[in-house]
Amino acid sequence: MGTSSSFTGPEKNPLLPEDFDDNSWQNTKTEFGKFLNSTGGNPSRLFGKFVKASGGHASLAKSATGGKAGFIGLVDLFNHINTVGLLQTLSDFRISSEGKSLVEIISELAGQISPKGSTKEESVARQATLDTMSSFYMVVEESGLGIEQLDSISGEVFDDLLCEYFVNYITGLLLKDLGYGVEKFVDDPSKLAAKEQDLRDYVDAKIYVLLKNSELNQDPRSIVNQVFNATMEIVGGNYE
Repeated sequence: MGTSSSFTGPEKNPLLPEDFDDNSWQNTKTEFGKFLNSTGGNPSRLFGKFVKASGGHASLAKSATGGKAGFIGLVDLFNHINTVGLLQTLSDFRISSEGKSLVEIISELAGQISPKGSTKEESVARQATLDTMSSFYMVVEESGLGIEQLDSISGEVFDDLLCEYFVNYITGLLLKDLGYGVEKFVDDPSKLAAKEQDLRDYVDAKIYVLLKNSELNQDPRSIVNQVFNATMEIVGGNYE
């Protein structure tokens, strides 16, 4: 969560549509303050109002250019590993493993598939991708398999990693817009971390079944728009 400045308002926010409803945006900020203060706000209303203030789920999904790029990059990578194994994938990505630690190798892979981060939305997507690849590193590390032996990613792990990506991305979008001036509401870092985890848990609970049923291990370009529309709609709830 950022704490460098107070709320700046939607007029400086490139994630919001030009025809944003200022009242909706103010309601969203008010809900965020209540949520942080534990004075009646909750993740369901907060995300619902955020999606509405952002122009609705379809508008938010359409503007997710970096988010979609990160999703496609991750699915392409995981599908590639399932087809030829990790070692050949590294070769295909022109990454040498010689003399490098596992974390260095995964970091190079992450750098290749992550959005550039040149816009506000892309920066959220880039961080979401990097964080998801950090979890992939932990999967590889905990498997006990070397680079030469890891030749597939189970369907459950595949879905879990993609679900984490969406949690990272959607929560990141909200916090990028609203996570300023939070010291007005909560000045304890541990409480802020707990509040952020509440947001992440909410998104995870809303989208997990949807993503599990979306057959994500296919050509991501054929499903990306549908998946983003569906996830934004279910997170936004009935507030539009």
